[in-house]
Amino acid sequence: MHAPARRPRAALWAVLLAAVTSPGALLAQERPPVVTPPSDIRTQAQAAAAGAGYDVSNAQIADAIRQSGMSEEQLREQLQLAGYDPGLIDAFMAAQSGGEGDAPAGEDFVGALQALGLLGTGVDEVVAPEGMEAPARIGGGEAGVFGKDIFRRASTAFDPVTSGPVDPGYRLGVGDQLQLILTGDVELAYSLVVNREGTVVIPQVGQVSLAGLTLAGARTLLTQRAGASYSGLTTGGTVLDLTIAGIRTNAVFVIGEVEDPGAYQVNALGTVFHALARAGGPTVRGSFRAVEIRRGGAVINTMDLYDYLLYGDASDDIRLEQGDVVFVPLNFRAVAVRGAVRRPGIFELAPGEGFADLIDFAGGFASEASQDRVQ
Repeated sequence: MHAPARRPRAALWAVLLAAVTSPGALLAQERPPVVTPPSDIRTQAQAAAAGAGYDVSNAQIADAIRQSGMSEEQLREQLQLAGYDPGLIDAFMAAQSGGEGDAPAGEDFVGALQALGLLGTGVDEVVAPEGMEAPARIGGGEAGVFGKDIFRRASTAFDPVTSGPVDPGYRLGVGDQLQLILTGDVELAYSLVVNREGTVVIPQVGQVSLAGLTLAGARTLLTQRAGASYSGLTTGGTVLDLTIAGIRTNAVFVIGEVEDPGAYQVNALGTVFHALARAGGPTVRGSFRAVEIRRGGAVINTMDLYDYLLYGDASDDIRLEQGDVVFVPLNFRAVAVRGAVRRPGIFELAPGEGFADLIDFAGGFASEASQDRVQ
């Protein structure tokens, strides 16, 4: 059993099995030393599957490929892009055409499909060592990746509501439709659209540049500019109000390790999370911890989706502007937590995080957990 010449970083998963044994005290050290696996192990996932006697049949592979919707040529292309030999599929196709559908699949081909996320790793079938209670089942493939479910169900449910009032911090841009209302000594109403030059034209006032200003800033500027034509604005006899009648849409790009990369039309109230939801969220290889927002060729912000999903902290979920790029890199370290924890699943650890952080992401130990032994 030899490793492919090259594997994506996301395939290098560590597997942590939390099992329940006899009652005991807390672990003496929060962060146990990292054990480096032998170099001859194909992948951590395959090693776990082999230890559990998880044999993948050609019928299971055929079903996985069929569900992926990829043709034979597309699969070959994906194998090559991921650094695998496209010829790994040849033996499988020959077995299928030769009526050997029940013949065991090639180990290297199985490992490649697992690394691509097309085939479950079999980790959900791991049998606990003798004398230990079997850990809780968390499902194979992408089912256990924390955060994936919310994007799978998202569709348009997370799109921002555009029918309500717009906050004063909303930044105006080309295409916004405005309503200018004067009341008091003068009763007037104007419908304005921010044109491609970022300006609006107001009768008796002239051309005013508004693009890039917040709604509150635009109100202040228009009050000053219109004061020369409507004296009531300076004496208090007339009041000016500016509201948003129609919100523009921005073209943003969601690329990297997302399910459906491409360009998306997102309304100007939309944030990074909205754009990710439209693109189906990160893939099983994508990072939930370091989503980059690029504007004008520079990274202006980095968003940790765990802050949003675990703690409801949306402070880094900024609004997107025309031409912004949302980039999802490959994940750092994907670690599976099983057994007597409150939220079993597969979590991503950022640089500098360790065992204590992992247990925190998993919701802590369950009430029936015995914490004197963690494997």
